[in-house]
Amino acid sequence: MGVNLISVVTDSTPSYAAARRKLRLKYLHITFFPCFAHQMNLFVGEIFKESEKFKQASIKAIKIALYFKSSLHKYFIEQLRTLQKESYGKYVQIAIGNDTRWNNHYECFRTLIKSKGALRTLGSKFESSEQSTSYQSSDNILYLPDNISYILLDETWWQSLSELVKILKPYCIILDILQCDKARLHKVLHGFGYFIKFWKDYDNIELNEKILDRLQTRWQSWEQPLLLLLWLLHPKYKMSKFKDNIPNLNHVYLSKWLIYYYEAWTKTKSKSILREYENFRRNIYPFDEQTINQFEDDILKYWGFVVPLAKELEYIAQQIFGICINAASVERLWSNMGFLHTKRCNRLNYEKTLKMSKLRAAISYKYRVDEVKTI
Repeated sequence: MGVNLISVVTDSTPSYAAARRKLRLKYLHITFFPCFAHQMNLFVGEIFKESEKFKQASIKAIKIALYFKSSLHKYFIEQLRTLQKESYGKYVQIAIGNDTRWNNHYECFRTLIKSKGALRTLGSKFESSEQSTSYQSSDNILYLPDNISYILLDETWWQSLSELVKILKPYCIILDILQCDKARLHKVLHGFGYFIKFWKDYDNIELNEKILDRLQTRWQSWEQPLLLLLWLLHPKYKMSKFKDNIPNLNHVYLSKWLIYYYEAWTKTKSKSILREYENFRRNIYPFDEQTINQFEDDILKYWGFVVPLAKELEYIAQQIFGICINAASVERLWSNMGFLHTKRCNRLNYEKTLKMSKLRAAISYKYRVDEVKTI
């Protein structure tokens, strides 16, 4: 096909992880990463594995959300809407979570918190005085099931849900960043570093130690030298993000990985990469701050500019910063192809379908960029 393949991003299931480990040994010139958007989802899932309190709070929240979204409970849904209008002057639509998409869970929990007053009032107003699991009591008056009213009136559950929303918010913000088409690999380190700091400062020592252990396990499964080179070759970071007191984390040690990746990817011996890197480290033009700032945050354009003076170093930087960090973009491309190549309209050959899908994606991206510029 004439494609220079240097990186493969796969899903995060155990079978894919096992395949990556085996292929990494066989194809040294190719880096194998998991989908980091999926990794963020797994990070969130680990919170519920380690905290029974948050797990139960989540289960109850989903139960409440499903109850007030079911067409079987129209009477209580209408009562809730009336209370929302009286309390907030507007209706609050309760979202429903998805088993594997924690952004949806966050929205579910957030909308429940937003409607807390109305839900508690509803729970108190329609709480049955007798033990019941039905809607209608012996006096023909409609009441909420006991398990629903109990959850709504449980202040401990509301406190756990509020705490869970605070924990999930930064996770979901980072997840939104990492599942974008233009997300870069250094954003993963930003997100990962934030999680480490967040859990180190978290007041529940037992939980934060368990989560930090799980984060450490994730980190060890990734290709660490390549991730460290990301920050080393970031024009605005260089060595400023590394601590001086950590052994084997200095410019001399990291520079050998520059040589390794250059020779693995190009299959040729390096001739000038250390000299180019030393100029980069010493901020000699075009690696000075004034030149770097003119390119703002466009890292690839900056490294494309310095090619005449840093051919080998530029090659490494372009390859690393060009790595796709998620499978979401490919999944979106497949979705676009599904719109064009359907069961009824299926005579397009795959080449034309792919080109039309890329065109559709490019137009959609342009519209999003234009919308941002007008805000």
